[in-house]
Amino acid sequence: MISKLKGLVEEIGDTYVVLDVQGVGYHLTCSAAALSQLPHAGKTTTLWTQMLVREDDISLIGFYSPEERRLFKLLTSVQGVGTRVGLALLSVGSAEDMLRALSLQDQSYLTKADGVGPKLAARIVNELKDKMGAFSETGITTVQTLNVKVLTLQGPQGLLKDATQALVGLGYRLIDATSVVTDIVKNTPELTVQEVIRLALAQLSKS
Repeated sequence: MISKLKGLVEEIGDTYVVLDVQGVGYHLTCSAAALSQLPHAGKTTTLWTQMLVREDDISLIGFYSPEERRLFKLLTSVQGVGTRVGLALLSVGSAEDMLRALSLQDQSYLTKADGVGPKLAARIVNELKDKMGAFSETGITTVQTLNVKVLTLQGPQGLLKDATQALVGLGYRLIDATSVVTDIVKNTPELTVQEVIRLALAQLSKS
């Protein structure tokens, strides 16, 4: 089984890359997110892979990180999510963004992917909510799937989601923004989104 390939980027298409590994060209189907991480043709890169074997075809899927590959396997474990839809979901944003959406059960984010409607989005969040490696501690769920820590409140998820997204939009890392917002909302859940963002900005500016 081929788990990882390192070689020269020979060609980049809309949905694939050809990687030259010691004179052998490997055709890898990739998400838009993975393709966006690739260097220009002629440069060396590394892609993690998953081999798909069918009766009439053997193909390779390429991923820009082990985390993206793990997330692909998680998504395609859902009934109705095959390779095409799995890659479409990964193409919406980064693996971290998808993990956040799954953690917050943000179905609207999932429906941005081609081929994913409201019914399938609902099925994805419902089937994966118990597969996220989550555990409860003082009212907070810590999701450690894909080696990324995301904190979500079991109560006012809308407030947490809106404030976190606003901070990410300002350029802060998802992990930092979510951690700070979670602490604020846990201690003072009566705050408005604007008040949470203002307090979070004050804390993040000190770090």
